[in-house]
Formats: sequence, C-alpha cells, structure tokens
Amino acid sequence: MKKIVITILILSFVYAQNINSIFSQESVDINKNSMQLNQDMDLTSIENLTYTPIEMPIDPDTYILGPGDLLGVNIISAVNTSLPIRINPAGEIMIPSVGILNVSGISLSEAKIKISDYIVETALRNSVVNVTLMDIRRFKIQILGAIHSPGYIYVTPVDKVFDAIEKGGGVQKFAHPDIIRIIRGEKTIEVKLKEYLSGNDPSQNISLKDGDVIFVPFSEYAKSMDIFSGAYNNHQVIVYGFVNRGNSGNSFTYFPGYTARDYIALAGGTKEQGSSFRSGNIHKTKIYRSNGEQIKRAIDEVVQPGDMIEVPPSMLYQIVGGDGVISVLASITSIASSTYIAYIIAQGK
Repeated sequence: MKKIVITILILSFVYAQNINSIFSQESVDINKNSMQLNQDMDLTSIENLTYTPIEMPIDPDTYILGPGDLLGVNIISAVNTSLPIRINPAGEIMIPSVGILNVSGISLSEAKIKISDYIVETALRNSVVNVTLMDIRRFKIQILGAIHSPGYIYVTPVDKVFDAIEKGGGVQKFAHPDIIRIIRGEKTIEVKLKEYLSGNDPSQNISLKDGDVIFVPFSEYAKSMDIFSGAYNNHQVIVYGFVNRGNSGNSFTYFPGYTARDYIALAGGTKEQGSSFRSGNIHKTKIYRSNGEQIKRAIDEVVQPGDMIEVPPSMLYQIVGGDGVISVLASITSIASSTYIAYIIAQGK
C-alpha cells in the first residue's frame, strides 16, 4: 500500500514539474518573441511612446478597431507577459507563440473577449488575458470643394467633421453658407453648418470613418459667377510692397474667385506710417501675371495662379517719406518761426 502511495506521489510530482515546465517554456517563448517584437516595432522611439490627444474617454462598446490601432495584451500565466501589438493593414494581430487573429471591424469590447478566448483556447489554457487600447490609429480621408487646402488629410476615429475642416484650412468665402456633405460609400450625409455653429444641434458634428469623403459645396453666387470651376493650382500668389506683413511671408495659396483686395487683406492690409497716414496706396494696386501682363488699378481684379500683387506707396508717403505728417508740420512750423524771427530782426534794424 505504501509503495502505491509513494508511486502516486512521485508521478504527481513529475506531472506537476512537466506541466510547470510546459507553461514556463511557453512563457519564455512568449517573452523572447515579445522582446523581438519590441525591437521590430521600435517601441522605444518617440513616435511610439506618444499618444493621440482625444476629447473624451473612448467607449469600448462603440469604438471600432481598424488597421493602425495599438493594443496592449497582458497574459498572466506562470510568467506575466505584456505585449504591445499594432493591428496590421489586413486587420490582423500577430500574438507570439499563439497565432494570428483578425480583429478589424469589431468593437474594442468584442476584441477583448475574442483575443482572450483565442489565447486561452489555443495556447495557455490556465492563463488570464487582459486587453487594452494603447493608442488610436490615424487614416487618410479626402476633403474637397470650397475648402482652403483641398486634398488628403490625416484624421482619427474620434475626429469629427469640423475637426477635418479645420485641418483643411477652413472653408472659403465662396462656400455654401449651410451645407457640408459626407460621402460614405454609397450614402451621402448632409451636415447643417449653421445648426451646429449656433449650438442648436451638436449632433451635426458627426464622427469620421475610414474612406469618408468630405465635400464643401460652393455657394449659389459662386456658381453663377462660374467661380467654382476654377482649378486649384500649386502656384502661389505673392503680395508685396506697402502691406503690414512686409515682403516676407506673403506667399499664399491660390483660391478660386479671390480678388487682389482679398489677398491684401490676408497680408494684413495696407501699411500705416505710425498713426499719421497709410503709406500704401491700395487704389493703385498692380498685378503682374506670369505671362508678362501688367494690370493697373487691379484692386478688384480676380487673381490667377502665380500672380504677383504690388501695393505701391501713397503720394503723401512719396512726398514726406517715413517722417509722417506731424514731423512735416513741425518742420514747416520751425521754418516759419525762423523766417518770422529773421523778419522781426530785419524790421528792428
């Protein structure tokens, strides 16, 4: 009887050692792969250590995962292991020593259950798995129409339509005063600009999704003037001369329908000479075209890509220079006083 008991105890001990060895080896393998994964992902770089600022906490039941999201997977077994895993472009995560799992298109809450079940059922049956969202992804969407900088912009799943408009430089002066359209697959969503900005309907500021296209329509006036058909051009518009921003930093993007007056306003308006007078003559503004054409008195001329806008000095500035009216009057007064004193002296003789 004693021999049987001893034999059972020995077998139990050996079995326990083997089980412990198995889990220990699995944990070692996971740790080794985790270290290699960290090196491959360069998780110590500044880019990966930063996080994306968000307006409010993310709801795990409504946040939908996608390529680029960074997950933290913590496995508690014989040895605790923490793995930072980014979802790849195919929507999959690679869990070292476990396997590959697709988690794209499901909520964060669903992904936590799916990942935990997969690890426990596939590799570590006695483990406890915790999953957290370490950083959110960025993706490109298009923003088109009456926007200052149309094209592709980077947004996040927590960004909203007006965040995207801000990243696109804001709407143009010829934008439709109320409507913005979100093209989402085969569906088009109309956003009421005034309703949101007035505070009457905050729900108009909808969240963005991968593949969205934002279109800002032109106003009816722009359509009647055929302004909206003007193509955007990479050639800059230059404003120089007697404007408040000086001759540096006055290179602007071409906006269809903008006049020379609009661009001078972007440059801070005509330059003032102290509090005395304006040294720039806005009414004699000139436009120099890339084809050599020169347009005089072009303040209300519609600008073309590559135009150079010159604000010449005013007549008063050309006469008195930078001294200002007060200085000139003081000089005139001084001369008059000297002349008068000389006349008095002459009369006394």
